[in-house]
Parts: sequence; C-alpha cells; structure tokens
Amino acid sequence: MRIGFLAFLLLVSALVFSTAQDKNINDYSSLENRARSLSQRLNAHEALIAEILSRPDPISPKPSTPTPPSPQIDPPASQSLESVAPPGFMPGGRLPAPQYDQSQDSDTSTPTPVSQWEQPDVSLRNNGYYLGLIGASVLPLDGAVRWGGGMGGASMQFEKGYLAGVLMGRDFGFIRVESEHNTIHYDQKNGSGSAAVHPVLFRCIFEKEIGDRVDLRAGIGSGISLAQLNYAGKVFGGMSFCYDFLLGAGIRLNEALALNLDYRYFLTAASEDFKRLQSNLLTASLQFDL
Repeated sequence: MRIGFLAFLLLVSALVFSTAQDKNINDYSSLENRARSLSQRLNAHEALIAEILSRPDPISPKPSTPTPPSPQIDPPASQSLESVAPPGFMPGGRLPAPQYDQSQDSDTSTPTPVSQWEQPDVSLRNNGYYLGLIGASVLPLDGAVRWGGGMGGASMQFEKGYLAGVLMGRDFGFIRVESEHNTIHYDQKNGSGSAAVHPVLFRCIFEKEIGDRVDLRAGIGSGISLAQLNYAGKVFGGMSFCYDFLLGAGIRLNEALALNLDYRYFLTAASEDFKRLQSNLLTASLQFDL
C-alpha cells in the first residue's frame, strides 16, 4: 500500500515537472519572439525616419538659376555706411552736448538753444533803380527884376509857395545818383506878381546807415532852370544854372518803399531879367524801388 502511494506521488511529480518545464520553455520562446518582433519594428521605424529626413523640403522653393546682370557703369565709390556716423552720434555712444545761449543764466531761467536765435537777417534796402514823387513847402527869399539892360529894376518879396516833381535814380548802397524835374511856384507878397521856376537837376547823395530802417543823407545837385517872374503886368524870365544842397534822413517803410525827408537850399544864377532866386525847401519824397 505504501509502495503504491509513493509510486503515485512520483508519477504526479514527474507529470507536474514535465508540464512546468514545457510551460517555461514555451514562455521563454514567446518572450524571445516578442523581443525579436520589437527589434524588427524599431529597425523598420529608424529606416522610415531616415528615409523621411532624406526627402527634399516641399515648402522651400527650388533654387533658381540666377540671371546674369546687365552691364552697368559702376557708380563712384561711396563711403561705407558703417563708417558714416548717424546724426547726433559721438564716439563711445554718447549724445552730443546741447548748445545753449551762454548769455543767459542757466540757474534762473530755462536755457534756449542757440539755433532759435540765429535767424538770417533780411535787409529792407534794395540797391537798384527807383522812381519817386516829391512835394515840398517853399520858403522863398526876396528877389528882384531888371529892365533896361540891368540899369534899373524893382525888388520883390514873396510868400510861401509849393514844389511838385518827379525823380528817377540808382542806389549803389552808400551813394545814389538821381535826376529830378520840379515845378516851384510862389506869389508876390502884397502884390499881383508871382514867380515860377522849372529846374532840371542831377544830384549825388551820400547815405549813412544808423539802423535797420533809417539812413542819414547829404547831397549836392546842379542843373539848369527856366524861370519866369510876373511883375506889374510884365513878364521877366530866362534860362540859368541852378544848384541845391540837401541834408535829411531816409526811412524804409518796407522792401520796396521808402520815405525821404530833406531840407534843401535852392538857388539860381542871375540873368539879365532877374536877380538870383533863392529858396528854402522842406521836401518829402516817396521812393518806389524797381
């Protein structure tokens, strides 16, 4: 009985061991097959990645063959942009120091850039040709008429009169030359007589600037005049030389207009029919620059 039981145990043990051994062998084979399959998949994946990376990029354009440029004349060599400093640049990357008017106190007021004060000066004077209109108040001195070849005559006293005329000249900056034609008329005081003088003068005037708009003037002129005096119903007249001396000031109103205020002493030479005629003139002339 015991011998049979032991034999049965041995048989069961042998079957169990054989079954376990077959199962282990099968499990080992299954793991080996899985490992081999995984390795094959990894190799296939690496080959696929390598193939994809070796393909050309479909997004980037294909390189095109460059077109040879047309022959052109090379421009003159210019300075490199890297060597040209940008505006306001100083070595070391520092900004330039601002320029301020040194006459102002930086402690009490805000400094003003010098560039705001530096404005171009525009001169109101216009050197060149000009035309003018003249008017004056005439203060004549006493005169006289002659008859009988100068053997006799009569004196004449005159009242205030007037002057009207035109002029044309050329301004050279510090000196000007002009010609003038006037009509001077004044009546006899306490009588019916009168005097009329028509001078044509050529004058040279020297000017001295004393400001942006004001000039001092001094000049001398000479020419010829035609005079006519009416006395006691008779006419005495003739042609003679004449002169004037000028002293005054010129005022610039704008770039094309000026006002000249002058005192003139005017006189004529004597003739067979009348003595020298003399007058003090207070003139105002309006000058138009051409």
